[in-house]
Amino acid sequence: MLTTSIMKLFLKTFLLCLIFWSLPVLGRASEIRLDAHKVAVGLREQFVVDVMVNSADPLNAIEGQLEFPEAKLTVIDIRDGGSVINFWVQKPGLISPGVISFSGITPGGFSGPSNLLFSVVFEAKENGIAALILGGIKSLRNDGQGSELVLPIRNTIIAINPGDSSTNREILVDTEPPENFNPIVESDPNLFNGNYFLVFATEDKVSGVREYRVREGTLDWFHKAESPYLLKEQSLKKDIYIKVIDKNGNERLVKLNAPNKASWLEQYGLFATLLAGLVLGLAFMKNKYKYGQNR
Repeated sequence: MLTTSIMKLFLKTFLLCLIFWSLPVLGRASEIRLDAHKVAVGLREQFVVDVMVNSADPLNAIEGQLEFPEAKLTVIDIRDGGSVINFWVQKPGLISPGVISFSGITPGGFSGPSNLLFSVVFEAKENGIAALILGGIKSLRNDGQGSELVLPIRNTIIAINPGDSSTNREILVDTEPPENFNPIVESDPNLFNGNYFLVFATEDKVSGVREYRVREGTLDWFHKAESPYLLKEQSLKKDIYIKVIDKNGNERLVKLNAPNKASWLEQYGLFATLLAGLVLGLAFMKNKYKYGQNR
C-alpha cells in the first residue's frame, strides 16, 4: 500500500512539474511549441495538439517534423484550417509510422504570438506516457534574403490513464465552404516547357482544404488537381472550372472565363453535327419503316 501511494505521489508531482514546464515562458519572443488541449487522457480518448509559432521577426517559410510514439497514439485527423501558412510545399501528413512532416511558405510573412501552423487529432491506444517531439525545424525570415531564424522548441507529453474513454471524440463542426479565390492562367519558360498552366489556392478556416478538382470546358469531367496545373487545352478557348472541397465535404466552385473565348460553332460544332446526324438518321429510319409498312 505504501509503495502504491508513493508511486501515485511521484506521478502527480511529475505531471505538475510537466505542466509548470509547459507554461509559456515570459519574455520568450520566438519559439515553436506544441499546445496540447489536455495533458491527461483516458484510453481510446481523442485529443488535439496544436503546432504554434511565436516570432518577433516576420517569417515566410518553415518546415519540420512532429514525432510521436506510434505504439501509444493514433492519428485521427490533421487539420490546417486557420493556418498562417498560405501555401504548403508539403502538407502536414504522415511520412512514416510516428512521424508527421510539414513544409510551407507565407508570402509577405507572419509574426507575433500564437500563430497556428496546424493541429493533429490523436487517439490514445495504450496506457503510459506519450512524448510528442518537434524536430528538424527550419524557419526563414521574411527579410528578402531568406536568413534562418533558430526557433527554440517546446515539446509536450500526454499521460494516458487506464479506463475506457471511447465516448470522448473530437467532433469538428464545419458547414461553411472554403473561401473564394481568383485562379489565374500563366506561362513560364522554366515550367511545363513554356505551356500554359493554371495557378490557384484558397483556405478553409475550419477544417482545412482536402482537395481541388479542375474541369476544362462544359463537356469534360472534373479531375483531381494540384497547383500549378498544366492545361490540356492550350488554345485557352474553353472556360475553366475549379472546385475546392474541404475536409468536411463542403464545396466551392469557381469559374475562370476562357482567355481566348471560342465561338459557339468552335465549342459545339462537332456536337451539333453529331446531333444533327443522329436526328436525320432517326428520321430516315422512321420514313423507311413507314414506307415498308405501306407496301
